[in-house]
Amino acid sequence: MNRENFMKVALYVVAFSLLTMGTIWVLQGVNILPDSFMTGQIVWAKRGGMVDLCGIAYFAAAMWKSRRSSGDGISSTENRGK
Repeated sequence: MNRENFMKVALYVVAFSLLTMGTIWVLQGVNILPDSFMTGQIVWAKRGGMVDLCGIAYFAAAMWKSRRSSGDGISSTENRGK
């Protein structure tokens, strides 16, 4: 696995982790997931929402990196002669 593929996978893993954690915090903050010190405290819902936004940003970065690396079918070595 080259460095670029490793970075894409790492971005996806971080994005998924942030989205999962943020969603759990939101659900605890709005009192849907009980049995936690965060349950029913709106501050955790707000923090979870911010973490979710960061997760979405990481996911978008990973998607952009994937599309950018796939290119338009013409490699840079083919363009050098033109």
